[in-house]
Amino acid sequence: MGNYQTQCRRTVLKSSAAALSGFSLIGTGLAANGGDHEEELNTDFPPGKDEEVIKFAKNFHELDEDRCEAIWEELNRGQQIAYSNVVTPREVYYEEVDKEETNQLTTLSVGYDHDSTFHFKVYGAGDIKVIDLYHEIKWSVEDESIVDVEGNGWSDNLTHLWSDEGNSESRFEESPWTHDSDDKVGSVTSIRSRKFTFAGAPWGGLTYYPETNVWAVYNGGSGVGACDDDGIGDIKTDDRPVICSSV
Repeated sequence: MGNYQTQCRRTVLKSSAAALSGFSLIGTGLAANGGDHEEELNTDFPPGKDEEVIKFAKNFHELDEDRCEAIWEELNRGQQIAYSNVVTPREVYYEEVDKEETNQLTTLSVGYDHDSTFHFKVYGAGDIKVIDLYHEIKWSVEDESIVDVEGNGWSDNLTHLWSDEGNSESRFEESPWTHDSDDKVGSVTSIRSRKFTFAGAPWGGLTYYPETNVWAVYNGGSGVGACDDDGIGDIKTDDRPVICSSV
């Protein structure tokens, strides 16, 4: 599918050069036309205080595209570096998407016996959501064997200066139903890696390749298996970590 929304997306083209060079327009204040979030936005936040940087980032992400652009250009180099640090991926959590929500999100062809979609939530510092990443698998079964499978992935709600560059890898791995039934496919694993780039880091570009691994079995079961999030941190559910060893 490849559909996604990026908060303040146009700023990547208009302000990334200034960010990389350290050029900035240091402001002392902004007109409060962005609602409560802009009224609470402190453009003079000290870069060395994480809690102030995180507070700025959370309010900043709620503003519209034009206001984000204007505010970004007011930040000095130290503030831009501090912001870049807190929106660098650190942890990933996942949950299975409700079937009704799945039907609204996906455009994959119909006609499969089963389908599952998992939502991977990528966080920076201080519970700042950086990327929403989705991985879907649909499969059909005949005579207790998986006979057709299709996978898909997309992202949504990228924070300021992050962009989705599309798939870097997508493949399937099949396993037999039993050791004595090599002619029957008992499970299929969909492995997908997606490329994301961050254009605003003053020290240079940042590239992130999260890999997600979703499995499906002939009886309709599915789940998240081994995974690799590029060493940023463990992929986790809300209550326990998932093993992130290689497949």
